[in-house]
Amino acid sequence: MPDQIAERCHARPAGPDRWRAKCPVHKGKSASSLSIAEGQGGRTLVRCWSGCAVETICAAVGLHVSDLFEQHFEQRLPVSPEVKSVRKVLDDLWPRLTPRERAVMEHVIIRTSPENLDSAIATALALGVEKQEIVQIAMIEGHE
Repeated sequence: MPDQIAERCHARPAGPDRWRAKCPVHKGKSASSLSIAEGQGGRTLVRCWSGCAVETICAAVGLHVSDLFEQHFEQRLPVSPEVKSVRKVLDDLWPRLTPRERAVMEHVIIRTSPENLDSAIATALALGVEKQEIVQIAMIEGHE
């Protein structure tokens, strides 16, 4: 995946499994304002040295943050409709928020049943890691 992002950003090699490019978000003068590298476990690491958010960088090249991971959580665990709904709302909202708004955004509550707990935990972890969200899982007995 890092090589695909590097290609989309017209990046140049900067070492083994590392690339540098002009950031597609702020389009600064420097041809090395964006670093792309392959991280542990198949993760793709992306950093704009001017501070552009990973979400906006991914959106600028037609990707989602989850695309930076070798295996998506959806491929490993079934995802409940509630989780899909919350994920869609967050994905639609997140790029429109300023960094300050993101910092004060209220936490996410994932309602789940015991049968869907694994999926809820995976989603909570994804939101926590990818978007640095505060996530609460609410167990609802008999929830459908």
